[in-house]
Amino acid sequence: MPRPASNVWIHFRRDEVGKRAICKYCHHNMVSLVTRMRHHLAKRCTDVPPSIRADIITGEEALGAAKQASAMGLHAADALSLHNAAQFANMTTQYKPAMMKRDAPPADPKNKKPRKALPPASNPALERHDMQSYLAKAIFGAGLPVSVIDHPCFTGLMKRMYPLYQSPGNAVLTTTLLDNEFHAMSSQVRADVAETVFLCLGVESWSFASNRSVISYSVHSPTPAVYAIENTREAPHVPMMLFEHMEATINAIGIEKVATIVADISVNMKQACDVLQAKFTHLTILPSCAHAMEALVAEVLSLPTFQPLLRVCSTVATFITSNHVPRASFTRVASDMHLDSFGLVTAGSDPASLLACVYSIEKHRHIFEMLLGEDLGALDGLDESVKEKLLTLSWWAQLAQFKALLSPFVDVLAVFDDDYPSLSTFYHAFTLLWTHLQTHPSVPLDVTRVVNKHWHAMRHPAMYTAYLLDPRFPPSSLGNDETNEAFAFLKQLSSPAMFSSLISELTRYTGRVGVFADDAVWASAKECSPLHWWKGFIGSSCPNLQVIAIRVLCFPATSGITHEKRAVLDRIHLQNRHLMNEEQACKAAFVYLNSNVGARPVGDTIFL
Repeated sequence: MPRPASNVWIHFRRDEVGKRAICKYCHHNMVSLVTRMRHHLAKRCTDVPPSIRADIITGEEALGAAKQASAMGLHAADALSLHNAAQFANMTTQYKPAMMKRDAPPADPKNKKPRKALPPASNPALERHDMQSYLAKAIFGAGLPVSVIDHPCFTGLMKRMYPLYQSPGNAVLTTTLLDNEFHAMSSQVRADVAETVFLCLGVESWSFASNRSVISYSVHSPTPAVYAIENTREAPHVPMMLFEHMEATINAIGIEKVATIVADISVNMKQACDVLQAKFTHLTILPSCAHAMEALVAEVLSLPTFQPLLRVCSTVATFITSNHVPRASFTRVASDMHLDSFGLVTAGSDPASLLACVYSIEKHRHIFEMLLGEDLGALDGLDESVKEKLLTLSWWAQLAQFKALLSPFVDVLAVFDDDYPSLSTFYHAFTLLWTHLQTHPSVPLDVTRVVNKHWHAMRHPAMYTAYLLDPRFPPSSLGNDETNEAFAFLKQLSSPAMFSSLISELTRYTGRVGVFADDAVWASAKECSPLHWWKGFIGSSCPNLQVIAIRVLCFPATSGITHEKRAVLDRIHLQNRHLMNEEQACKAAFVYLNSNVGARPVGDTIFL
């Protein structure tokens, strides 16, 4: 008769590939041995609820006590056998003279040391498989170069922790082990997508941003994840090609699940989205606000008014960072002034790095004054016209005025430092930017013109709706026109039969009536994310509005990944270019991005 299945399986899903088990809490893929599964829940799993962990530990202690009692029973039986044997020996022995040495009395069973329990038999093949799985997770999840696996120092570390460790080598790591991690993570993402009712799909072509034949897809359901990193090989990213690939992805996910798409703002992507909208009329297609704001700030910085100032800052930062003597002098003075040892930022091609360069120059103004006052020749190689600017107080005043003017632009770009910024947070930051431009005493007309042009290209009723349903912001902040557009968008998302109930619930929400009349309810919105706020008992009081709010608040303000993660992926691709082809690089990027979802705290900053 077969052994009944252990109840530990209620915490795991069966993976038919290799007959393995997948933890339902941390999604760790492991061998399907009950003992190891219990040990994983009791000691290793970081996401298991405390109550379940306590039950598992209690069960293990009870099992250990039962084993100990069984062992003690065996020891008692052994002691009884020894006692009977001793009595039999005494009965059969012949008489010995008194002068002869007496035999030692039989050993007391109580003083006998209990036997040590033998450790359970281990399977070296399974242990090696687990070790290699953790090794692949560590290397690809941390973005390490794959060549580290054969480095003697790394091998020595692994052998110190696991004496039976044998390096699988670069070839196995970039093929078999990478494929295993990719398929396990891909299966988990697709399983999560299959369980959701609706989702928002983000699409970004890397052809324009990174000059690579890659299309990335992210899903927001509301748990964010990277759905696919698709290698398009030799196919150019023309509109029809982008349309066909997006259509195939939508069909793979499910047409009824994908209700919204956020796409980058390249010309070819816009044309592909127009074709997609004509075929799938139910889709809501939003522009990526991150790409739109980057284009907006880049055009503002390219205005002739700001070029002389930016040129000086870029020249100074490049001169000091690329010459070791000025760099050492700068570091010395910064250390004497208890500042960052080296805080200068060189200007890159993106507007965020250019603004960071300007801010770093203004921050270290006193260091430049000290270097220019010293007679050590630290800045001798710098252009004389640039040094003259650094010696002029009016130039520094102009730099401070430029920083004050562009400060709200920096705040808006900072919203996109989070992996998945919300649309409502972006809209709030943009309203603060617009208010700043209306109240600042000296805003060039060209700046207002550029902001207006890009805003009309990116604005969408979904922004107003997300802002209206975000409990962190008062509903009265929206104007009448924006509120009417939000109502029209809500009507588009709901059915005619549900719309009347939806408006009734929305009236209670915006008017702060009933459960929404308590100020503590609104104060709680500052302590958690808007999605968690709507998922709780507060949102359940308005079931129709709750469904729409969760759906709209899932809309991200970007279709791609952050500059920080893109820089990491570029570094990984550069380090491994001789060991991995493009297909393997895409799999490694997929594993890295999904391994680091939520690795950094998502502040979703509110500028109040």
